[in-house]
Amino acid sequence: MLELVGERGYREVTIGEVLGRSGSNRSQFYAAFKSKDACLEAAYADALDALLERLLGRGQEVPWARRVRNALEDLAEFVADDPALARGIFSGARLAGNGVEIKRRDAIERLTEAVDAARGEIGSRPAPPPIAARFLVGVVEAAVLQYLAEPEGRDFGAEIRDVLYMAVDVYLGPEAAQAEVDAFEPGEGSRKDENI
Repeated sequence: MLELVGERGYREVTIGEVLGRSGSNRSQFYAAFKSKDACLEAAYADALDALLERLLGRGQEVPWARRVRNALEDLAEFVADDPALARGIFSGARLAGNGVEIKRRDAIERLTEAVDAARGEIGSRPAPPPIAARFLVGVVEAAVLQYLAEPEGRDFGAEIRDVLYMAVDVYLGPEAAQAEVDAFEPGEGSRKDENI
């Protein structure tokens, strides 16, 4: 469902196309879902949970800036490896209804908290305003949406590197930001034990 939504747009996708792609039938579909909206909400929830697990990981012992770098590397890899699924998650599913929007807001809140966890590593440096973390999450989302809408001729890795620099600079300063940018390598695979 999400891949079809990412390829064609939510309004254009039919249940018949979902059945054809999944190898299922109408009886099975309606036993599991009340509607196309319900199917998309379930697909969105599963895909978003998997993406958040990949980005947020488990390893809080790794320094914050490295977790951010790893998460952004993984995000760049995810978008490059499966742009249709990424488009379904980041833009296509929004038309489905309230369930998707609630799940999206929860994800943004979790990501915002993970970004703002940098406050624990700031030391004597002045802390940015609390809205900085939400702004940075919005910048990442905007970069993904812009790339998915117009991928031709763009270097998404370079755009995400710029976002990485901005995020680390806001909390830890330009030296720490440059060190993370220098180490940034999108496409290196998931590092679930080290991410945000």
